[in-house]
Amino acid sequence: MAGQGKNPRGGPPHRTPEHVDEMENAISSDELLVVRDKSGVKDLESRLLSPERASPIIGLSRSRDTDEPTLAYEDVLAIVGPRVPVYLILGTQQHTSLQRTLTRKLALSSGASRIWWPGLSRRSDSRDHPAILHLGGEDEDGMILEFARQWDLSRPHVRREMKLLDGALSMAEHDLAVAVEEQRALAQQLRDTQIAHHEALKVATSAELRLELTVRRLGHSHDSSRAGTSSAVRCS
Repeated sequence: MAGQGKNPRGGPPHRTPEHVDEMENAISSDELLVVRDKSGVKDLESRLLSPERASPIIGLSRSRDTDEPTLAYEDVLAIVGPRVPVYLILGTQQHTSLQRTLTRKLALSSGASRIWWPGLSRRSDSRDHPAILHLGGEDEDGMILEFARQWDLSRPHVRREMKLLDGALSMAEHDLAVAVEEQRALAQQLRDTQIAHHEALKVATSAELRLELTVRRLGHSHDSSRAGTSSAVRCS
């Protein structure tokens, strides 16, 4: 059949997405869509960026260590369900084309898989359309568990809640930072007041001592003057 090819995992035949206008409704659980040429990647790009798209799309690439897909199609299907299209992108040119169209942050790199939710654009937040990088030596169970985790956490309603929580957390952190700064300013004002009070007390104490000495000197001078007057009177 035209458009079909051998499944890299030895399963049912693949169908390249050369004419997939109705693929979203027609896809079944035995179809892994293989993008292997310019026509296929352009069709995928158009579908990814379509404002009418209502279904997520999964992108797989080949493992850097083998010719196998990064994740087993059957494992992915068990997580996302049979109505979600799953594409296997083959060839450097196809990956490069995705990077040009979607930007590098939203494209699919070799040795990775990606979840593209509806509403994708070149300005999208890459965290809304997560990529799962598959490290060398990582076991397949660990990779599919990470894919499942990203699938659940990146659902649009979950991401909205997470962004609201992030916003609330950022606001709380901002308010805390403002409160800490105000506390520091008040503490500095208190220290400045204490220093000023201490300096004023020193000035007052010094003035009091000077006054006391002045009073003593005046008293001593007065006593001396009275003593001299008394002696003069007696002599006369």
